[in-house]
Amino acid sequence: MENIIFESGEKFKEYLREFIEKEDISVDNAELFLTERINSLVCSFLGTLYEQKDTEMREDKEFRKREGFTVERRDDPRSILSLFGDVRYSRTYYKKASGGYEYPVDSIVGIDPFARISEGCCAALVDSACYESYALASHDVAGGNVSKQTVMNKIRMAVVPEKIPAEEKRKVRVLHVDADEDHVPLQNGKNTIVMTATMYEGVERVCKGRNKCINAESMSRYNMDPEEFWEEFYDMMDAKYDLDNVKIYLHADAGEWIQEAFNWFPSDAVFVLDWYHVNQRILEAVSGIPAPDRDAYMKALKECFKEKDSRLLAELKESMISSYPERCETIADGIDYLLRHFDAIHIRYEDENATGGSSEPHVQHLLSHRLSSVPMGWSKETLEHFAPILTAKCFVFDKHDSYKPAKPKMLTPAQAVRTKKLKNVSHGSGLMDPGNVIFLPTCNYKKTRLGDTLRALGRI
Repeated sequence: MENIIFESGEKFKEYLREFIEKEDISVDNAELFLTERINSLVCSFLGTLYEQKDTEMREDKEFRKREGFTVERRDDPRSILSLFGDVRYSRTYYKKASGGYEYPVDSIVGIDPFARISEGCCAALVDSACYESYALASHDVAGGNVSKQTVMNKIRMAVVPEKIPAEEKRKVRVLHVDADEDHVPLQNGKNTIVMTATMYEGVERVCKGRNKCINAESMSRYNMDPEEFWEEFYDMMDAKYDLDNVKIYLHADAGEWIQEAFNWFPSDAVFVLDWYHVNQRILEAVSGIPAPDRDAYMKALKECFKEKDSRLLAELKESMISSYPERCETIADGIDYLLRHFDAIHIRYEDENATGGSSEPHVQHLLSHRLSSVPMGWSKETLEHFAPILTAKCFVFDKHDSYKPAKPKMLTPAQAVRTKKLKNVSHGSGLMDPGNVIFLPTCNYKKTRLGDTLRALGRI
């Protein structure tokens, strides 16, 4: 063991001396020069350490007798992709007296039989994928040595941990909840919604033109019934707050799934029409009207809510339709929506606690930047895992998840060269050799019954 430490230490000193002798000893150059060498050194150190542990177990006859191990094979290679790089080592394969076979050193190292990537590296891939594409996550975390499919697979194995109730629940007088949904494109070309809700204790001013929600905590779910969503959200609130004497204000639009919240919130909970959607409907009503009249109508519409005059709002609707009959349908749609939720808008002017945040910025910040702001299609299975992670900003890997990647997607340099050569390799029937097709990144074929059959079998 001391030899491993000594050799690694001498190698590290050599790297430092080599860097000191360089003309450019800036921090930027140090990062470029030392990072790769130190990571390589750590990988080499770990590989040697694990091989030595394997040798010690193999030579310890008392250990083998006690555990019922019989040597079946020696020097089986193993590699694991870590945050330092690719750790490679050889180990001994044992037959167990109780039945079956095992690599004991893999258990000591903490590597599962099917694992090809360390858990720390997997976590870094998922975390990075929350802010950038699968390809960039692979590049930044693993140097591009894992495929985009692998990054997606790791997301599907991640889950948000259960909320642990606080030992002492927070006591607040008012609690705000912002609810909205993100419209996400699916791979089939259709759109779906991801439900999101955020609870917070109020709004504080950060700087001019910018506010911040106090102690905000959010939850997003996909493919869940509204009843289940609000039950889980209420449990999340109850785990953190003492809800016995709390007034809850729900800021949202009038979506049907959102109204389900009042079946779970206390009876005195108040619905406030989100100011973003109020402005959206006002702009819808006045759009297309020339500037002088448009500004006057906007001011008059907002004055109706302030003065709690729904009759004046209805009269404004008739006046606008009379002046601009070509826009009667758009004007009617916008103002009718405002009339239906008049009380939920006016309450902002008579209840100082009703002036909370806005649901739309939460959706933009938590979900849209990754799910819907760029042209891509998501699978339903990925959304079920990814949407909660994006909002919670934390996750764990489900050890009981039945999913196992079928084969590693990484190609060694030798395989990459072999792939190019295989493009011209033919089987007896004139097709590519089925045993080698798996290494091909793509395979184009005409739509035929044979091609469909091969694709269904996973051969192309």
